[in-house]
Amino acid sequence: MRVYLIGTPGKYAGANVEAWHTVRVWRQAGIDVAIVPTWNIDPEWRQTVEGAGCSVYDATEEHLLDVPGIRGAITVSFCNKAYVRNIPRLKEAGCKVVWANCMTFTFDEELATFKQHLPDVLIYQSNFQKQELEKSFAAAEVDIKQARAVVVRGAFVKEDFKYAPRVHRRNDNFCIGKIARADLDKWYAKIWHLCDAIQAKVQCRICFIGMGADKRVRQMLGPAPLWSVLLPPNGAHTAALYNTLHCMLPVNGSARENWPRVGLEAMASGVAIVAPNKWGWQEMIKHGETGLLGDNDAELADHVAAIANDEDLRMLLIRNAYAYLDEIADPKQIGETWKQIFEQLYDDRQSNNSGSVDRACQE
Repeated sequence: MRVYLIGTPGKYAGANVEAWHTVRVWRQAGIDVAIVPTWNIDPEWRQTVEGAGCSVYDATEEHLLDVPGIRGAITVSFCNKAYVRNIPRLKEAGCKVVWANCMTFTFDEELATFKQHLPDVLIYQSNFQKQELEKSFAAAEVDIKQARAVVVRGAFVKEDFKYAPRVHRRNDNFCIGKIARADLDKWYAKIWHLCDAIQAKVQCRICFIGMGADKRVRQMLGPAPLWSVLLPPNGAHTAALYNTLHCMLPVNGSARENWPRVGLEAMASGVAIVAPNKWGWQEMIKHGETGLLGDNDAELADHVAAIANDEDLRMLLIRNAYAYLDEIADPKQIGETWKQIFEQLYDDRQSNNSGSVDRACQE
């Protein structure tokens, strides 16, 4: 059974990283994976993907259906507009369509296409995301009842990150971090005020390290304090950056998190998480056990101060979170869920083909 991923796995950008972790989980589950980049791939990165056991096929959008074996096959994509554009062609060619929107909102091309050409399977990564996207589909009068809806947690290979909790001693600076894409909605305009509130409650000096802050983000945040470091997108090696942090504080502007990958990355790296008590964070974090959730800035500041002042508590949360990864990001379980989805689609395809043959014989 072969599955065609339409898109380009990568180390950076949400959907690309999602695809990279997912195809490796698929391969661990014994799934044959073919990748059709949209519409090119760096030669070195191609070698990496092929090294993971995936076949890579070059094709222009015009010649997508000329890729060997793709007609009638199972196709998958993550938040890729190029794929959405080609869903009508893929379905006409007998392909099964599996769509995973990694966001908590729909986009115009998605809604317009689904009104006429609904995917066979809609993948959601959290129950919060499922609720939000289904509201959006309903508001746009997109009838999704005929599509199979499945919640599959985002695939995550924790070995990409070194588990190395940074020890905090009483007189050391306490390093708080934030990693996000350069999107104003992903950054909190009052972050410096929140950090000031934290500083007033701790017995040490704090510092803030943020990565993903372009010119627009910097302008929105205002002058950076001397105790802060703002890095541009990909300004440092992500895994290494986590190992400099004592705490992750992933506060956003208006962006609502689905199944936040930065949370998984922090857990795998040994970084304590203090997050908003909403969105996908409520499904990822067990408050008081694997991290701390706050309803407002005052609570978030209290929580960060609590782990800055109590190293035993911080380390307990870190150890619990690392162990919890084996439950919420178990590659075997996630891979088997995907495999069951693909096997059912394959069986459906075989049944349809058999029915067509039977009808042809009867005629």
